Amino acid sequence: MRRIHLPDPLFEQRLEECGGGGVLGALPAGIAERVEDLSLLSGLLAGVGGLVLVDCCLRESELPEVLRGVRFLSESEFCGWFGGLTVGERQGWRLEPWGWSEHAVGLVKRLGLSQEVPDPAVVRVVNSREFSAVEDVLLGVGEGDGVGGEQRVSVGPWGGQFGRLCRSEGDVLESLEALSGCHAGGWVLKSNFSHAARNRLVGRGASLSERERGWLLRRLQRVGCVYVEPWVERLGECGLQWEVHERGGGGYEVEFVGASEFLADAGGEYRGSVLRGSGLEVTVGEWWGRCGCGVGGMGGVWGVSRGVVERAGALGFRGPLGIDCMRIRYGGIECVRPVHDVNGRQTMGRVALGLRRLLGVGEWGAWLHFPAESAAVRLISRVGGGWRGVRVHATGAELVNARAARLRSWLVIAEDSAVLRAVLGELGCVWSGEQSLNRAVDPGVGGGCE
Repeated sequence: MRRIHLPDPLFEQRLEECGGGGVLGALPAGIAERVEDLSLLSGLLAGVGGLVLVDCCLRESELPEVLRGVRFLSESEFCGWFGGLTVGERQGWRLEPWGWSEHAVGLVKRLGLSQEVPDPAVVRVVNSREFSAVEDVLLGVGEGDGVGGEQRVSVGPWGGQFGRLCRSEGDVLESLEALSGCHAGGWVLKSNFSHAARNRLVGRGASLSERERGWLLRRLQRVGCVYVEPWVERLGECGLQWEVHERGGGGYEVEFVGASEFLADAGGEYRGSVLRGSGLEVTVGEWWGRCGCGVGGMGGVWGVSRGVVERAGALGFRGPLGIDCMRIRYGGIECVRPVHDVNGRQTMGRVALGLRRLLGVGEWGAWLHFPAESAAVRLISRVGGGWRGVRVHATGAELVNARAARLRSWLVIAEDSAVLRAVLGELGCVWSGEQSLNRAVDPGVGGGCE
């Protein structure tokens, strides 16, 4: 099978603004540059010998070593070359987009590829808060494996449901009043299509400022609903990665790909994923060891997650699907939110799993991301900062088309977990497994928009 990887760093933005397809307006310079930087992610998925279609011209001399051997072509270049192949030579090719947009589906048809593709309308549904809200429940944390079942807990104004879907300003104000009456930690309003801290509003109290109200009304008009949830203390987070395959003769099959444990800095910003050479799912099993909701400490989380994937498959979704789960403290109770986010696309966690190929047995790694001006970048750039038992692979470019990249990334590999934990501490990332992985920042009064 020959795979054609198609990056789309603006996939979520297209879902909200264009319904999954369409053409976005002119992008601000900062966002346009970010698109170039993130196009390299599909190169990490493709691996040596892989093919990636990009909008920008990437110079081989600027690529890090792990991306040497990946072929980057413009879509027009590839389509021209592919059009010159015989019918037999076109067999065995498959498109692997970051997310199944209308453009990706159209490219499959344009190339004449013999593969089943999902309806972009279904992909949009699966990526929505309307879809994930159904399983947004809370599971208890206790001792042992909890073989007896999920052990759901009830906390907050909506019982065992973590948040509330709202379709009008009145619904939102009613929800904020109910939440403020029993929870002092503030709230988050999320657009129907919000991921990675984008398209959300953070604040406190039962009322909205004029600026906040304007944000809300625009979202209600554009996508029909928002999701209200409490701002809580995050104790840890990981992503379960799945694949929904088309089954010969109709129907679908679900594959569990693996799990990636998230890292964040003191401000709650995502900084990377933890890897283990022998398979991160073992690590996650240990990490959720106190979650009394299934065999191996992962049964409840894994079971709820699989239920979401099965529901997506029944709707007609096909392709990669990542589900983020979170350990939190809410109302003085430690519990697990198994469906924090549903991402019907490739994810950073999925890319991280692919990098396990660079780890030896027993080794630990962290795939890290920092702004180019960060002090952590200077430390990592000194080839491990004098760390023993550590090696570093650059996974992002310093320059993209002679422009300094805004985001830098590395895979830091350590001989054992203790060494990795020490390195992460020097870099300002907290990784402690059983204890807090990151802490929520104080949302303050009013929060920010956009």
